[in-house]
Amino acid sequence: LHMLANEVCGGDSFIVDGWQVLEELRHDDPPAFDVLRRVLVPFREHSANAESWTRAPLVRTDNRGNITTIRFSNQLMLPLQPTDPDVEAFYLAYHRLARALANPDNQTSFRLDAGQMLILHSHRVLHGRHAYDGEAGARHLQDTYFEFDDVTSEAARLGEEIP
Repeated sequence: LHMLANEVCGGDSFIVDGWQVLEELRHDDPPAFDVLRRVLVPFREHSANAESWTRAPLVRTDNRGNITTIRFSNQLMLPLQPTDPDVEAFYLAYHRLARALANPDNQTSFRLDAGQMLILHSHRVLHGRHAYDGEAGARHLQDTYFEFDDVTSEAARLGEEIP
């Protein structure tokens, strides 16, 4: 995230260590953690020029149980089918996770000024911003995403292993 202009009042950025929040959920409510790890959720991103769609769990773990990914994007997530046998358990777990991510105790807030950048691992660290007064000046935040799937796909094509 590159802040090009920030003359507004408010609008502080915040980040959350999603893996830490998930570890707490796993400790406090193992069934909720499991349903977030197990249930495939549809995600769709589209524009006039492109479209991508996938189904993936919100949480991925490796074969030792270590968290490797949190996929939390309420703007790209589509609803589960109402006939899915896990729909109720999933949305209860999702609500619990969303409340924990929104808890200020789990957030680190800071102001990004013009010229500053924030680079983060978006499969671990989630980011957002607080409200701001758009009448008070210019604000322009340019985002660029570097997708891990692109790196692992290219590495596989080249016959390399990604740890």
